[in-house]
Amino acid sequence: MENLPDEVMLMIFEHLPSRALAAAAEVCRRWNALLRRRVVEVQRQDDVKRLHRGVIALHVSGCLDSLRACLANVIDVAPHLRQLTIQATNSFGDETIAALHRLRHLDHLDVFIRNRRIEMGLLPVLMRLNSLVINETVTPGVLRALAKSERVRCIHMFGRSLYYPQRELLAVLRARQHHLTELTLRCTELTDVAYDAIGQCSNLTSLQLYSCWLMTGAGALHTTRLLKLRRLHITGARMVRTRALSVFIDQLPPHVEELCLSATWFGDDHALPLARRLPGLKVLELWRCRLTSCNILEMARALPTLYSLDLDIPLTDIELLLLSDHPTITDIRCLTERRFSLYSDEARDSYSIVMEGSQGTGGRRVVRVSSAQARLARKYVRGGGEGYRATLFYYWTQDRELDPLPLKQPPGFDLDDDDFADD
Repeated sequence: MENLPDEVMLMIFEHLPSRALAAAAEVCRRWNALLRRRVVEVQRQDDVKRLHRGVIALHVSGCLDSLRACLANVIDVAPHLRQLTIQATNSFGDETIAALHRLRHLDHLDVFIRNRRIEMGLLPVLMRLNSLVINETVTPGVLRALAKSERVRCIHMFGRSLYYPQRELLAVLRARQHHLTELTLRCTELTDVAYDAIGQCSNLTSLQLYSCWLMTGAGALHTTRLLKLRRLHITGARMVRTRALSVFIDQLPPHVEELCLSATWFGDDHALPLARRLPGLKVLELWRCRLTSCNILEMARALPTLYSLDLDIPLTDIELLLLSDHPTITDIRCLTERRFSLYSDEARDSYSIVMEGSQGTGGRRVVRVSSAQARLARKYVRGGGEGYRATLFYYWTQDRELDPLPLKQPPGFDLDDDDFADD
């Protein structure tokens, strides 16, 4: 990519979300020079002064003294803003929601609403978006109306969006089945009918499904029809038993690069078939599974491009050293023999050690090893824990209790339960 002209790079950057643009600006000086006038990251109130007419993406990751004043400044100074992400304690009230209607070029929105409901009053803004992150409960009628949108391509229902009208969701999926490219859902009440509708979204490249308690083997196979997938997360699918999971793995879309199958029946028998099916896999998460350490090394060796391995099983120092010899692995999360602090104040575990591998650039390579014992990794996830990425998905539910659904208690995830008896 270093040989591409600036004009082409800017065209590529236009398709990236604000968080990815902020990360891209840190890659090299050239990218920073291209992006620093297009993307503004606000971590404190003084950063608002950096806004100018050429800004297309605003990412607020710190608390603002006045969200209303910030938006007024955006409207006056950067009227062509296209991406707005506010991941801070600031939430939108009626006055600040009204300001969104004045951002005519907005096509990506990721904010929190003060009353924790996305209502019909926000619909004119939603209908203009290409990408929508829903952090709140959706009131009836919103999703059905969104199904008539001719623009929406990415829908991510995160955090506090605990409940939503399922029939309206199906209406959106069916109406946009040839246009959706990214989809993220909490699936506690979804049945195979919904997974069939998801399987019809033929252009999906990213599919993240969490708490799939009612997914069966047939429902899992619906997702394998998505041949363009690059990212696939399925957690909590405990009704997909061992043999059904083997069939699912054998039919996975061949170009998947990031896979998460936490809180499933994934075991030692699935390790090598997965490596054979997805030789280009780069990121793999397997929490709350039946996989043992003796098969992890063999599976990792069979994945030549793997760089991130995320597990919640114990690995000895010797096993970690052997893994560090893998030519591409740079990040490992597991239970280790070394001491880590049990608590982390942030969503991402910051307690890590550095190991040196014998391969890589110049014969030296740094491998980051993080502890899977950090309390945050299981603190906010219902059902006993569904993995690290599910934790990030549920992170914004930390300030409210997740009550069990009526008459639909989640299946247990205790590895010692009789439910884990062999088929």
